[in-house]
Order: sequence, then structure tokens, then C-alpha cells
Amino acid sequence: MSEIVIRGIGDTASLTAGLVGAIDQTYHVFNAASADDATEALRAYLQQTYGLTPTLGSLTLDNIAVGERTEDFYDCTASWRRFARREQPAVGESQFEFSLAVQPVRVKLPVGTIAVYKSAQAADWQPQIINDIGDGEEPDGVEVFEPTYDESVTAWVQTSTLTQAYRTQLKRAIGKTNSTAFKGWQPGEVLLMGVSGTRRGQNDSELNFRWSVRENQDDITIGDVTGIQKKGWQYLWPRSEARGGTDAPIVKTVTHVAVATVFREYDFNLLNIPG
Repeated sequence: MSEIVIRGIGDTASLTAGLVGAIDQTYHVFNAASADDATEALRAYLQQTYGLTPTLGSLTLDNIAVGERTEDFYDCTASWRRFARREQPAVGESQFEFSLAVQPVRVKLPVGTIAVYKSAQAADWQPQIINDIGDGEEPDGVEVFEPTYDESVTAWVQTSTLTQAYRTQLKRAIGKTNSTAFKGWQPGEVLLMGVSGTRRGQNDSELNFRWSVRENQDDITIGDVTGIQKKGWQYLWPRSEARGGTDAPIVKTVTHVAVATVFREYDFNLLNIPG
């Protein structure tokens, strides 16, 4: 079968010069076996010419209509509209989303110095842990709201690329942190929360990737312990000792800070997530 040839009718540049709200552009598609083949060939041509989401100025491709076959070509019309897009995104496209929120978390360590006010007769006292009342018991801290940052990408891919080997990669990546830089985030800052997939057409599927972000922290100081390094999803906890007595209040003093890795790592770049 002969190669499909597409010819535009008219000057597209002159049509876009006026920045109108809608454009209908005519194309002749030669050697297509059917109207569906003509539609897909023209869509591929427009994507190659104007991008995966074809754009003319402020207009985007809204629809491709195929008329009757005339002689040896299909008479096709590409409609461009302002702020319009296809209901079904094309294979190779992706969509990025993010959300900002807060979640409750119990905190024992203050962000800065705790201010202490005392009577004239009281001894000096500088607690290092929130809710330390000087009785030697372990303080329970306080519940605050910690900001969370979530991102997701929805991609439309060929179903044939979702091989068993690729699905195994997805399974191994879930619940792990990034071992290398990923989407502008440093190693250890991203936790892959989930991946879902749905077959959309004959040979195209929709994949959704979801992850949460916590930034790494460098040179943390807690009490007299300095130079602490913590990746975003590592777990940090202090060890404290009760000190004081006699005329001084008994307080919990931080003597050690432990940082543990609690999530395994994975190279998310192996998943070829778009965006």
C-alpha cells in the first residue's frame, strides 16, 4: 500500500494572524484505507507539526472531522478552538497534578529555643523537650500540623509497553524512596505511594503515578547535639537522660540523636515516568 500523504489547503499562518476564537483548517489525506486511518494519520501529522497537544497560537486542536472520500483522498477538517482539548488524550501525552495539605504529627523537639519564665526564687531551667515539666518522666510532646506535598502524573501509553517485566518494576518501586535525583527532588525526598493502570482503548492504557515529598535536612541541632543529617523519609528520634535534682528541677536532656532509614530505595528513573 502507498504511503499516506497529507496536504494542507490554505495558509495556516494567515488564519492565526488575527488571533480569532476558532479556526477550521482543511487537509487532503491521500492513500488512507479508511476514514479512521485518515483521522489517525492527520492527528499524528498535527502532533508532529504542532506538538503532542497541537496548538495554533492560543487555540488547541478540538476535533478532526472526515468527509466523504473524493477521488483518491479524504477531505478532512481540523477544528481549533480556544481553551479546548480532546476528551481522550493521545498516547504519549501526560498530565501533572499536585496538592498541598497538612497532617497531624506528634512533636517532642522544638524548632527553636524554648523560652522559660521563672519566679525570682526559682533555679534556672532550660528544657530541651516539649512538655517536660521537671518530674523526670518522659514528656509526651505536642500534636501539631505538618505540611505535606503530594504530586501525581497521569500518562497515556501503548498497552504493549506494559510488559510483565515493567509491571514487576512497578511492584518493586512502590513504598520506596528515590535513590537518585527525581523530578527535581534530591535522593531520599520522594516516596512512591502508588501506581494504578486502566486499559482505555484497543492498545492504549492510562497510568497514574502518585508520590509524596519530604525535603532533606542538613546540619540539624538538637540540644547539644549538632551536625545531624536527615533525609526526608528517614526517622529521627532523641535519647535523653534525666538530670538535676536537689535544688535544681529534674529535666530530660538530649544526649544522643538517632537517624534510621526505614524505607528501601529504588531508582524511579527506571520507570520512565513522563513530565
